[in-house]
Amino acid sequence: MAIKDSGERKEFSTGAVRDISRGKGRLDYVPLDVVADLYDSDNKSSAVCPDGTPINQASPFLREVECFIKSGEKSFLEKAALEVVSLFFVNLESAVLEASIHFEEGAEKYEVDNWKLGIPVSSYVNSGTRHFLKHLRGDKDERHDRAAFWNIFCALWTIKYSPELNDLPRSSVSSDAEQVGGHSVCVTGFDLGEAPDQTSMIINNSYAVSDYSEYENTNCSKVAPAENIIMTASVVDKTKNKLYLDKIIYLDIDGVLNTDDFLLHSEDDSLEGQLDPELVLNLAQIVNATGAKIVLISSWRSLKNITPETLTVILNKVLAKSAFSGSHIPLKVVAFTPILPSGNRGREILNFISEHRLSGKPYVVIDDEKSHYHRKLKYSAYAGNFIEVDPNKGLDSNVVKKAIEILNRKDFKNE
Repeated sequence: MAIKDSGERKEFSTGAVRDISRGKGRLDYVPLDVVADLYDSDNKSSAVCPDGTPINQASPFLREVECFIKSGEKSFLEKAALEVVSLFFVNLESAVLEASIHFEEGAEKYEVDNWKLGIPVSSYVNSGTRHFLKHLRGDKDERHDRAAFWNIFCALWTIKYSPELNDLPRSSVSSDAEQVGGHSVCVTGFDLGEAPDQTSMIINNSYAVSDYSEYENTNCSKVAPAENIIMTASVVDKTKNKLYLDKIIYLDIDGVLNTDDFLLHSEDDSLEGQLDPELVLNLAQIVNATGAKIVLISSWRSLKNITPETLTVILNKVLAKSAFSGSHIPLKVVAFTPILPSGNRGREILNFISEHRLSGKPYVVIDDEKSHYHRKLKYSAYAGNFIEVDPNKGLDSNVVKKAIEILNRKDFKNE
């Protein structure tokens, strides 16, 4: 019995494709432990599901999945997978052999290893649980037992090899303002890690009162001089690794803030000397127009003694050498994306977005190497956010215009 096909597809930002799930429900949103309680409350010892499974044996899977959704701990999902095996298959070998048929049919429906391109763990958990319940209900339209195991199996693979796609547990925070409420907020300068409380807030002096007046009466435990406050209202919740930023520039450096021709004629071997002041000025124009903050994706991340703070200083020193005039928002590098073994910058950005709960926030990727962002770029989520820079021109006026349009787009969507 082949995999069902609705004919509609959902394309993930990684380029992976799945049958569209809209209208099928979101079981990863359902309190599965309560469902398990209902199964356990049936005291009829002989009661069975339509597929023949004793009702009181259905609840352990749901409890393990719910524990995983709440904690993100892989061990719970491993137990859930084994529950599927014990209920629906003779042994693990049989489950794996059946799953191999699902892999084969999936390769025919999409393409070989489509799933390895990267699908969020929550999608697997939702589908796996749906197939589990459909099998218990006795549905015969497809092999729901096989599909339940396959989904949980692929979720485990994803957690192991693409941990940046593990989007569980979800943050319980519904808004930035709620996160600030109830905490003593510290206004600091450069270092996001020095705040004495759980939360640190850093405010750009341009906006501290007029645009972010809701924070005026916050109990601040430390206030830095206004000239040292250089970041637009952004909050870092250390307990949840959530970085509050309104707009982000994921920035490469080589080929973006310099060109081969510039480097050939530069007589300064320092890091400052490797940055073209006029291209840095173009970057500043984007920041001025959008208030965006910078997250570094460049190979410069691995340079010795380079931190977001030191790079911030370097960029602003180079900016001072340019032809800028009038007031401007200082450039601010708030973080580096993680360096993953694959070296794929697209995956590293997804990891950063997931870790800091930045989904839905406007961003732009400025890079001269498109190869990092999946071969099907035009079909992916990066399509509307990625700007490929000509390394012979660097971050020129055309890039400035595109970046401002993307970051200030009112209908911005990041799924």
